[in-house]
Amino acid sequence: CSERDIIYLAKSGYCFAPGSRLRRSGCRRFRGRRVQREQHGANPGDHGGCPHAVPARRVRLDVPGAGGRVHPAREGELRLIEVEGFDLTPCGGTHAHRTGEVGMVAVPHWERAKGLTRIEFVAGVRALADYRRANKTARDVAALYSAARDDAAKLTGRVLEENKDLHRRLRALEEMAARVEAEELLSELASTGDVRSVPSAAAGGSTQVRVIAKVFENRDAESLKHLAQALIDHTAGIALLGSRDHNTARLVFARSADLAGDMNALMKQACEMLDGRGGGRPDMAQGGGKNVSQLEDAINKVQQEL
Repeated sequence: CSERDIIYLAKSGYCFAPGSRLRRSGCRRFRGRRVQREQHGANPGDHGGCPHAVPARRVRLDVPGAGGRVHPAREGELRLIEVEGFDLTPCGGTHAHRTGEVGMVAVPHWERAKGLTRIEFVAGVRALADYRRANKTARDVAALYSAARDDAAKLTGRVLEENKDLHRRLRALEEMAARVEAEELLSELASTGDVRSVPSAAAGGSTQVRVIAKVFENRDAESLKHLAQALIDHTAGIALLGSRDHNTARLVFARSADLAGDMNALMKQACEMLDGRGGGRPDMAQGGGKNVSQLEDAINKVQQEL
């Protein structure tokens, strides 16, 4: 069926639930301009004088094939609605003599789903209510920009583009800040003797590898990842970072690419202590859990495993 067929069904008095949906087979896409054109044709200015009559007729159910495709479980006469060349079906319950009696018809949404097109339409007072909701939403959005309603979409698009650009710049600045913080952290830990060394399995145990372990307050996983990457880029080693982020314990483990060790396996062990979960790649993994009190114990346990 086409857009015209579906709108005609609505105008012909088919009894659907509020916000009804129809499914349409076929691969041809519905296009906004075509739907608007068909809606305009189905909504003349004077609904009361709409000239299109609903093609309905009554048949006897005892006549074979008279009831359309589905034979209803009832006796007597049956009112049929016929759309020529498209459908013949038993009456849905709304007895409209002319299409204008149904009132305005609008198609607010349509989408592709499982090889079909799902179309949503509203009619009559529901169409008016849908317009009022949509208009209020549009005016509320426009008020955020102190602009006219019709300018809201353009301004929103501009804000989204600016936001994407700011996020790109922010990520670049975070990476720069992480490199500086990594240098300061290594210097601080070296001066206090908190940087531990373990034999490197990749070098047959003959080389000592730095293990940097640190717990922070209120840092999200993305921030920990930036810092962990900066630490292993700065020096050959392993970074075991944690954070108490409100009521959540967060972990990020990372190692230099030329070292051995499965950060993913170590992360899963640590997350078990935190009543959480995590995972990732052999060279970097992240996770967390709700048992914040076990955060430092989990990192210490991983250091013992190393």
